[in-house]
Amino acid sequence: MPWCFDVSDEDLSQHLPDALAEVGSIVAHERFPGGTYNTGVQARLQDGRVVVVKISPPSTAPGLAYEAGLLPTEADYFRRTLPLGVPVPEVLAAGSGIFPGRQHLVMSKLPGQSWSETLRTPSDAERSVLRCQLGRAVALAHQAPCEGFGYTFEREQFRGGTWPDAFGRMMGALLDDAARFGTDLPRPPEEIRGLVVAQRPALAEVEQPVLVHFDLWDGNILVSDDGAGPVISGIIDSERALHGDPVFEFPSLSVFSNEVMDPRFVVDEDFLSGYCEVSGPLALTDALRARLALYRTYLYLVMLIEVTPREISGEQRQWRQTECSALVSRQLRFLEAQLR
Repeated sequence: MPWCFDVSDEDLSQHLPDALAEVGSIVAHERFPGGTYNTGVQARLQDGRVVVVKISPPSTAPGLAYEAGLLPTEADYFRRTLPLGVPVPEVLAAGSGIFPGRQHLVMSKLPGQSWSETLRTPSDAERSVLRCQLGRAVALAHQAPCEGFGYTFEREQFRGGTWPDAFGRMMGALLDDAARFGTDLPRPPEEIRGLVVAQRPALAEVEQPVLVHFDLWDGNILVSDDGAGPVISGIIDSERALHGDPVFEFPSLSVFSNEVMDPRFVVDEDFLSGYCEVSGPLALTDALRARLALYRTYLYLVMLIEVTPREISGEQRQWRQTECSALVSRQLRFLEAQLR
């Protein structure tokens, strides 16, 4: 991760006890490997508990416009969904200023490993069960109370009284980010803005917001074994959450799937089965598919533009610059075809 994002060993040793003061006395800690944004730490407490601490980059670090208030957003998602039976961590402490210029979040450690790193690949039958479980969990999260549309915490400029207003502001800010960071887009930003405006009737069909995670790729899903087989044991990293269209959830669920090459693809049948079991039937209309194409455009633009502020390099940078651009182009062509 960029040098300005990471917390130094000296700062960890100095400030971690204060961040955990209302939780317990720290005995030992170790960093989580990887990560391209927050610093993640696992800490063992004197009473034997193991907790997870996330520390944000400093407020002066380069980033996209929506990347403000992310850890408060994550804590809010967990607090809203835990009472509903969603497998999320318990928030133990949160705040700012203990790590200078940074925010922190302390939460319980859930069992299991991320689905993307699990030592045993689930069989097809097990994967079907897991995706169905995930669908039910997401549908439960979508029952959490919401207020208005758009991002929360320090981002009033991305909110709106209607979903078309909020999404239009979100996409507009993202395209401004592309100009700020000198990102080569697959299409002129004016054309993308125009397609968002043209699809306003489809966006306007969303009249009630739900709490959307929007980062549900396999790395943020924990899987453990209950003795009878693998189960979904956790949903983590909800810092990208917002209040919006339930379908806004779907792009991240298939972000690396070959199926997204077909713009008419919605989400895998197993997930959809579990989701609809809780939420009720979902009408797969042309308007829904148009909104989904807009949301995929948004997601892949985020992945393309953040390459610069996060200093992503090598094969990952190349993949994003080629594949994400191609996927954005495909979504935009689909949207244009719908308007003919």
